[in-house]
Amino acid sequence: MKKSTRLRLSIAFLIIFMTIGYLLLLLAYSGPRWVIFIIFLIYLFVLYFLIVTVHRLVKALKEKEE
Repeated sequence: MKKSTRLRLSIAFLIIFMTIGYLLLLLAYSGPRWVIFIIFLIYLFVLYFLIVTVHRLVKALKEKEE
């Protein structure tokens, strides 16, 4: 399997488990809702930059493999 494919697969699992973790936090946390909203904004921030960075890395790996 190519490095770029393995990288995409591992990042997909990371995103899935991050989402599951956030949903479990929603179920377990009984504090103020603004805290959950702040954590959601941080989650979106991390998710956006993770996807952008991985996209650039996969593009560079594909160019290197060719």
